[in-house]
Amino acid sequence: MTAAAEPANPGSDDVAVPLVVAAWHLARRARSNAERVVLAGSGLTVPDYLVLHLVHSQPQVQVLDLCRQIAVAKATLSDILTKLSRRGLISRERPSSDRRTVALSCTPSGRDLLAETAAAMQAADAAYVHANDDLIALCATLGARIAELGPAA
Repeated sequence: MTAAAEPANPGSDDVAVPLVVAAWHLARRARSNAERVVLAGSGLTVPDYLVLHLVHSQPQVQVLDLCRQIAVAKATLSDILTKLSRRGLISRERPSSDRRTVALSCTPSGRDLLAETAAAMQAADAAYVHANDDLIALCATLGARIAELGPAA
């Protein structure tokens, strides 16, 4: 006869951490789904929106600087930039001072789309927070309880 497994201590990190992680992933997935719904009408993905926003906020940003900021490979960023450029949302220029680099700028069409989309994203964020007050509070409470427990024994 085997001994029954002892239940985990309900106050231990073995129980609390996975609960916080699960709640955080659920909250992130809900927000990501809301972003995709908002962006669907614009033809942008979440990464497209992020890149367009960064290019707009940093006129003449260089490709390699943008790669470092968002921690993606140059090939990945290149695909996004090609898509945005073909749609006329960004422009690429080679500065005369260094022909090896590419400087990016947001076009008037890109600024217009970003403004329309940003307003919808802010509304979606507000709706997300309102609809998920309980989930956000649960994440905060679980995180606080884990901090109170201190290091595992």
